[in-house]
Amino acid sequence: MDSKEKKKCFIITPIGNEGSEIRKKADGIIDAVIEPVLNDLDFDIQIPHKMNNPGSITTQIIDQILNDDLVVANLTGLNPNVMYELAVRHAVRKPIVCVVENSTKLPFDIITDRVIFYDDNMFSVSSTKHELTKMIDEAMNQNVIDNPIYRSMKDKRMLETIDNSKDETATAAYKYLIERFDKIERYFLTNPQKVTQYVDSVIVSHSVSVASISFERLDPSVRKHEILQFVRNKYADIGIEVETTYVRSVSHRDVIRIKNGNVSDILKSLVSELSEKFGLKDVQYQITNYSL
Repeated sequence: MDSKEKKKCFIITPIGNEGSEIRKKADGIIDAVIEPVLNDLDFDIQIPHKMNNPGSITTQIIDQILNDDLVVANLTGLNPNVMYELAVRHAVRKPIVCVVENSTKLPFDIITDRVIFYDDNMFSVSSTKHELTKMIDEAMNQNVIDNPIYRSMKDKRMLETIDNSKDETATAAYKYLIERFDKIERYFLTNPQKVTQYVDSVIVSHSVSVASISFERLDPSVRKHEILQFVRNKYADIGIEVETTYVRSVSHRDVIRIKNGNVSDILKSLVSELSEKFGLKDVQYQITNYSL
């Protein structure tokens, strides 16, 4: 395929001085994971510190962030230039996938977005490539692109609509509910150790159980998607379809969240099998029930 026909992807990345630890880490994830995945998906790739085109590099970078079909952003270290460029991409509401090393603590307003957490070692290359491929496919096929800027704009338009209402009682009630939900959301996002997917549970069902299984991995080569598939298959064997989510807690323990009305049925045996099959350490679980 001619390069002009390829979809274009720009990589937002911390750069650092040549030979610095920042440059080595940035090039490491690009060379081992990001470039191979994008090449397999037939993207034309641009990396800022490898651009040789004449003219203003800053202008070229902004132009590509605004116009390329996809952006992959490495948020490791929360580099100021990277975060600025991330906001520029958010402003045009186009597909973006973020990667970040596990040691970086993300701001609360982007931690719920499409982000891949990775470990800076060779063991995690295969699983990170798998996750990146999946996330790029989701980003490129998403009908409505969401991000913090557009969420804020949507909230503002909603409040303006409420303000224009002639029903003062309804206006006051709507504003009160919006304020309460905003406080709940901010509390959970700034206290991730307490998150049990309460908001999602409210939306999905009137009676929901959410199980959280936390653990540490003894074998870093174990792939996250293999653990998730094992959990789903375990429930499927008894005819129960569950929704599973894989996250990383603030204490850097892996956490699987399982949402279904009957999550407790085989949870104890599941925890035991997870520990034995995948070599997990200190496996713990907690069930939270919501009746609305």
